[in-house]
Amino acid sequence: PQQLILPEAVLEFEVLSAQEVCTMGLNPGSGGSYYDYDLLDLPLTVRNRHAGDRMHPEGMDGSKKVKDLFIDQKVKPEDRSRLPLLFDGQGRLLWIPTVRRSRFAHVTEETKRILHIIYKKNIS
Repeated sequence: PQQLILPEAVLEFEVLSAQEVCTMGLNPGSGGSYYDYDLLDLPLTVRNRHAGDRMHPEGMDGSKKVKDLFIDQKVKPEDRSRLPLLFDGQGRLLWIPTVRRSRFAHVTEETKRILHIIYKKNIS
């Protein structure tokens, strides 16, 4: 696994085979997110929010402003700039940890490799 250490959090990235995940099972409630690695447009980037950022949330048609997602999920205003946003190589917002995942690169029965990303908030 690889780690990205940020002032506010640590993101751990691990590529697993579909067989490994089948044995372990997906645990989306663990503070992590899963993606079909072969459907991702690399490189992935992480940054804080910018005015006008939008996401195509899982389970929704169209896009929604990140600001509105934060309001819907009752993220405190002081915490909004601290959450890392994960983007793919096309600039599509894939994930806001603890808030929402996008509809891109879902794991399916055809998936061969899975990118598992774990979010750990720094408590310092």
